[in-house]
Amino acid sequence: MHKNQESIVITGMGIVSPLGMNIDSFWDSLESGISSRTITKIEDKFGKEYSFWTHKINDWDQQSLLGKRGLQYLQPSTQYLLGASILALDNAGLPMEELESEDLGVVIGSNFSGMYMTWEYDYTAQTKGPKYVSPMQAPNTLVNSPASHLALKIKSKASNTTISSGQCAGLDAIGYGLKLLQKNQAKYVLVGGTEEINESIAWYYKKSGLVTEELDQNMGRPYDETSEGVVPGEGAAVLVMERYSDAIQRNASILAEVSSWSSAFSKMSVSERGTGLDKAMKKALKKSGNTPGDVKLILSGANGLRTLDSSEEVSIYNMFSENSVPVSSIKSVLGELSGANGVFQMAAAIGVLSRNKLPVLHLNETNHWETSKGDCILLTEQDLFGSSSAVVVKSV
Repeated sequence: MHKNQESIVITGMGIVSPLGMNIDSFWDSLESGISSRTITKIEDKFGKEYSFWTHKINDWDQQSLLGKRGLQYLQPSTQYLLGASILALDNAGLPMEELESEDLGVVIGSNFSGMYMTWEYDYTAQTKGPKYVSPMQAPNTLVNSPASHLALKIKSKASNTTISSGQCAGLDAIGYGLKLLQKNQAKYVLVGGTEEINESIAWYYKKSGLVTEELDQNMGRPYDETSEGVVPGEGAAVLVMERYSDAIQRNASILAEVSSWSSAFSKMSVSERGTGLDKAMKKALKKSGNTPGDVKLILSGANGLRTLDSSEEVSIYNMFSENSVPVSSIKSVLGELSGANGVFQMAAAIGVLSRNKLPVLHLNETNHWETSKGDCILLTEQDLFGSSSAVVVKSV
């Protein structure tokens, strides 16, 4: 953060995940390594059945949060986002009816939100004819559909932005929200990420080779040399971000400070992939006024795909080899959440800062971690196509 810029802080968070909607239960699961992984079977319109490991949400009570009206026209990713946003605003002590529309911005990371309905539209139009497509589902064909529904729900007018930068989208959404507040373009920004699992997503993961044909128990294990693929996850996480002075003025509870964000790009070759992450981490630390020696924890984007995990290992080692810094990933418990990754990582980081316990890998014992004011955690993500992002978050 530039010395002349005011601190941007997080004052609320909400989660809808396979681990439930209770924040403390979410943190408990990360600390204990209790996973929601299960085998999901999905059959597409051509009769092809896919069986693969997932972290899928089962039986959550949408109506209690969202009401019944219009619920049938909202895709799961939109429902997850609306639910998490309501919980985040409540956690921040910001009643929706008291907020000014011009003060409130929305920034969402998502990559696949419109994929299923686009597929459904095209299939119906080609097999039955254009007159058979549903006009009520037309808005759901767009990736920005969840953010648009959220903006309508909370009457947000300051900003409505969807970021689809692959696995970096969640961290990039945090960075975008950070800039909005630094430029005084909003008073409060809801920064979120949302994804869902459906037959089109199953097809994508299968065809891209991110999951294997065999139901290997070792899939989705970050930094495990025997892991050959990812385990897809779904859900939404939302943060309420605002300027420090506004938070103090309304006597809000401050969960953490978002100190900086940066992104970089590299070639997709295995030998050069890590250079982008090197640049992103260095730039993020420089912007926050920190050095590698100040980092107390790295919450990485490792997901069990060796191509990405190995390059991230090298980048982290090159930068932090002189410092003993613990490294962890939440994806062994939550899975690969694509556009929502970074926001869930931030939610996990807040848990570390408040509870002094680290997320564990592969059911290892919980690691205790002592927190002091100003301690910083580095969040990292890499995408398959060469982009990398990093965020520095600090205790307050």
